Amino acid sequence: MEVIEIRLETLAEHTFHEPIALAMGNFDGVHHGHQKVIQICVNQAKEKQLIPCVLTFFPHPSRVILSKKKAQLLYPKARKYKLMAELGVERVYELRFEQALAALKPQDFIDKILKQLNAKHVVAGFDFCFGQKGEGHFTDIEQYQLGDIGYTIVTEEQYMHKKVSSTRIRECILSGEFVLAMELLGRPFSSYSIVVTGDQRGRILGFPTANLVIPSHFVVPSPGVYVVYASVKGRYYRGVCNIGFRPTFYKCQEEPLIEVHLFHFQQDIYGEEMEVFWIARIRDEMKFTQIDDLKKQIELDKQYAAEFFTKKNHVLLDFFQ
Repeated sequence: MEVIEIRLETLAEHTFHEPIALAMGNFDGVHHGHQKVIQICVNQAKEKQLIPCVLTFFPHPSRVILSKKKAQLLYPKARKYKLMAELGVERVYELRFEQALAALKPQDFIDKILKQLNAKHVVAGFDFCFGQKGEGHFTDIEQYQLGDIGYTIVTEEQYMHKKVSSTRIRECILSGEFVLAMELLGRPFSSYSIVVTGDQRGRILGFPTANLVIPSHFVVPSPGVYVVYASVKGRYYRGVCNIGFRPTFYKCQEEPLIEVHLFHFQQDIYGEEMEVFWIARIRDEMKFTQIDDLKKQIELDKQYAAEFFTKKNHVLLDFFQ
């Protein structure tokens, strides 16, 4: 799949000859609602002999518009684009979101972006807005001068009588509702990072860990201890994970650290990419006055996780069978 970075200020300098079908949105998480939008776009492209494309925005608009709360993201964009490709998207236009774009009038968005990209059919969710301060509502798109652009408005996707949304998934992750997060996403939620060198405390305690630092603009579960699967070098391993600030050893650690202890694992994986799949929350992060108390609790956490992995008919565990 091709990814083309574009900017409003230079878009007019380029000519786009190939007619396209265009799904529009941020698509953070590529959850079931997003998948519905993208699939309709792909189907429209096949029917009308267009190229199935996605128009998305980088950085996330909430990180540019000062009045908006800055959203923590579910996935890095590379992961998002891989999921889009699996759905049949052939090209992603990554539109740089900056103040000039935020100030664009709705009709100008259509003229300077959609028409310029040679879009012949556009698809978006019912709540997609465009133009300055979100003045353009996709449900009212027929009131604008579209030329030969057709459109499909995608209705709300619901699960358990509530809207499927990236915001709802973030809330699930923070509260440890990983089964519900999977039902909304269509896959277990996971975090990605490179294994970094830590202070070796886990090894000294008898519980060596792989240490990961996740950038603060990505959502991770709340501090605590978790049952996890981890993927390293193409294989899945069971484990237990602590995420937090290690209050037993540090008074004011600024960024949370993810420490993953893998069962029956002895390899050196510094510098390797690890994907951590969050399965279940065990407990809150705790401060211990005695190191022996900490070691006893870690043993209990390992025992809890080992027993958890024996559960039958658990939707998250079944995913890895």
